[in-house]
Amino acid sequence: MAVGLNFVAEIEARALSEGWLENPAYRAGEQIVSYEELFRISSEVGAAYLRHGVSPGDRICIVLPETIDLVTAFLGALRIGAIAVPINGSSEEDVLVSAVRRADASLVVRHREFDVPDGCAAVSLAELRGSVAGDSDIAEVTAEGPAFTVFTSGTTGPAKLCTHTHGDIYHFNDGVGADESGSAVSELVFAAGGVDDDSGWQALTETERAIAELVGAGLTNRQTAKRMYLSPHTVNYHLRSIFRKLGVSSRIELARYWYRNGA
Repeated sequence: MAVGLNFVAEIEARALSEGWLENPAYRAGEQIVSYEELFRISSEVGAAYLRHGVSPGDRICIVLPETIDLVTAFLGALRIGAIAVPINGSSEEDVLVSAVRRADASLVVRHREFDVPDGCAAVSLAELRGSVAGDSDIAEVTAEGPAFTVFTSGTTGPAKLCTHTHGDIYHFNDGVGADESGSAVSELVFAAGGVDDDSGWQALTETERAIAELVGAGLTNRQTAKRMYLSPHTVNYHLRSIFRKLGVSSRIELARYWYRNGA
């Protein structure tokens, strides 16, 4: 099957051509998952999504702890052309219910029980694993094809869903690079070898601008994460990218930069 610009196809192709298959891709504590294992599990998860009636373009809310399971659930969604909507699994129940309702998801993968809207299926990780039957093909997408969606901060109005495309991922870190062997699972990104030459406020993604706005206004990582339905670890990851693009090295410098250029 042609795979277009699907990001999963890109990282699989790079791992094969660069001889990374046996290299560590992610780590969670003492657990290490190789690229080969990651691709196999993600393919199986993609097949399980299809068995649950998910189609390309459908949204899958992923409400899981920050473990390898979160990564494979995320990549499994991208693999089949669905849209991953990662939501902080430690959020309060009312926050989760609201986020899933607003995401208009077809399926929720969750590690604990909470109400979901009518018409939205919900499965536990164990149920998802139990429905695995074979592998899934990589869906053909375009650079403009939606890959994942997160919530904006809501500082200037109601929080809204911000969708990132498969092309956005290429622009963000040029895929997977060979300069690092892997990433901690909490960052939910692959190790980046390339460096984005863009800099300044205009180089920030919509999500990064929302985080910069909140942090620049004095919110902590945890407060920012709660406002954007993210985990503090994910906010911290974005902050490192924001610092690099803006050429700042502290939250105070970020606040000054935001006041001068973004406010």
